Amino acid sequence: APGLAKVGGIHVEVDHVTGEAIAVWEAPAASIRGLLFVAHGCKHGCQDFWEASPACPGCVGLPVELRIVRAALDRGLAVVAVSSTNRASKCWSVEDARRVESVIKTVRAALGGFLPLYAFGASSGGSLVMHLPSMGFRLAGIVCQVQAVPSRLLVDGFPPTIFVQMPRDSRTAQGVEENAAKLRAQRTRVAQIRVMPLPIDAQYFARNTMRRISPAQSAAMAAALASQSKSLLNVSGYLRADPRRSRSRAVLR
Repeated sequence: APGLAKVGGIHVEVDHVTGEAIAVWEAPAASIRGLLFVAHGCKHGCQDFWEASPACPGCVGLPVELRIVRAALDRGLAVVAVSSTNRASKCWSVEDARRVESVIKTVRAALGGFLPLYAFGASSGGSLVMHLPSMGFRLAGIVCQVQAVPSRLLVDGFPPTIFVQMPRDSRTAQGVEENAAKLRAQRTRVAQIRVMPLPIDAQYFARNTMRRISPAQSAAMAAALASQSKSLLNVSGYLRADPRRSRSRAVLR
């Protein structure tokens, strides 16, 4: 059975069989207004959302994930991240909802009782959080990032929802538009944030990694992407292709 280890302000729930972290959570120093469940995308896990520390030595602290946690804590929300059970693909399945439910129950008990529950999910995690209302979860709000779901999941009484989408991802963007239209027809409050691509200039990596990359390192990385015989950037500084499917990672190593 998993157990709750507490060190400082960060709490790590581990599986005593595998020794792996299955959840990490933190509460704000001031009064708590609610609880935010964050669901990672494929190839990620709960330890992405906090920096390595004595409380969580396995944490890695990815820049965007760190910003999400800090923004939530600053607004009085406790934050809990849970890992999917599939540690091969690290994607989510609907069966993972039971693990999420168990962890949330533990966190609420530790924090003194019922708190309004919000959910954020990216990609595969976005699919999971959009499934939760149809599975009986009472949510005060959802943020779904770069994901759409079948319309049958958008049940009556669906919580207020924010979609964060990339218009250039045309297939997902179309699904998001359909989801948003159905929710509005059901009188659910909906907002859409359309994220446009950003050019990579000399200080792009320094600006977007919470100072983990120095200005000099950032300039060198941008130059490496631009200096290939077949440049990975176009004349305006935008990536020519999806970085998950191009040579960009190999070049930056």
